[in-house]
Order: sequence, then structure tokens, then C-alpha cells
Amino acid sequence: VGGMNFNFIVDYLLTQDHYMCLADFDSYVEAQERIEKAYNDSNQWMKMSLANIANAGIFSADRSVEQYAKEIWHIKKVEG
Repeated sequence: VGGMNFNFIVDYLLTQDHYMCLADFDSYVEAQERIEKAYNDSNQWMKMSLANIANAGIFSADRSVEQYAKEIWHIKKVEG
């Protein structure tokens, strides 16, 4: 960008990044390639989209938070 050198970012990501931003980069690229392949096959994409919609019925933010509160955080619901 405008002749700027970003080698310091590359160096940081490869040697000092405690958050390991690049640790799963290869699997991310592979997933993107699978997505692109599926998207380019309109029949497969439509089937996957419908399956996603059908399986999303069990998910709701309210239900998820309530389940987490009960099963993970072990806290009681505040009435009010």
C-alpha cells in the first residue's frame, strides 16, 4: 500500500503471535476451497442451504443462553 513495507506484520505473525492467528490458516484455506466448490454446484449448494435452514430450528439465542446458564455456568435465571 503506497510503497509501505509490512514485513514487520509477517514477522510478528510467524514468530511472536500469542493468539496464533495463522495456526489454522491451512485448514481455513481448505474449507474455503470446499465452500467454493459447493457454491459452484448450484444443486449441492441448494441442498446444503435447505439442510442448514431445517437444522437451524433448534437454535435460538434465548434458548442457547438459557441452556448455557443452566448446564455450563450453573447459574439460576433471574425472574423479572
